[in-house]
Amino acid sequence: MMAERFTASGVAIAVDPGKMLDELCAHFVEHSTVNRDGDLVTLEMTIGKADIRHEGRALAIELSCRSARALQNVRSVLAEHLFEFAGEDRLELTWSDAPKADRLPDLREIRVVSAHNISPHMRRVTVACDDARHFAHGGLHFRLLIPPKGRVPVWPKLRADGRIEWAKGEDALTVRIYTFRNINLERGEIDIDRAA
Repeated sequence: MMAERFTASGVAIAVDPGKMLDELCAHFVEHSTVNRDGDLVTLEMTIGKADIRHEGRALAIELSCRSARALQNVRSVLAEHLFEFAGEDRLELTWSDAPKADRLPDLREIRVVSAHNISPHMRRVTVACDDARHFAHGGLHFRLLIPPKGRVPVWPKLRADGRIEWAKGEDALTVRIYTFRNINLERGEIDIDRAA
């Protein structure tokens, strides 16, 4: 029986789509399997696949993933890179099923339960959330988003072009990347180690 696939189609109209396709190949070779056949590039990632074809002034994009979550992640990563590679040049990126401008689907609010030193230079912080199972699959690393003290958090949202919109100015979040040390699904708690 074939597993269900989640798909999305997009079109990126760029000043120099050929150059952009070259840059995608050069960048993603470190993060995925890159196969190129003329104007068609296939990026095979652990969570999904992207077929990108150079057609005139555009790149036609077809995404296929095993879950809706993976599809959104691949779309966001690809969108961020396309705009980065476009630089100051104009880029128009549209999707057949544009993501809703809403909170990120992987965003979970957590609260600190305890903290203690496990060595003179390492502190273990235990956090809890309503959906610890969400963190049990999909990798060991995560971004911790810390809102400015005394301000109501302005969490990142999805944009219609697939990119993530981050708060700026006084609402800008501090972003840190951590590794899970332990996840206790029964208690809904996660241990995180950080330098003390």
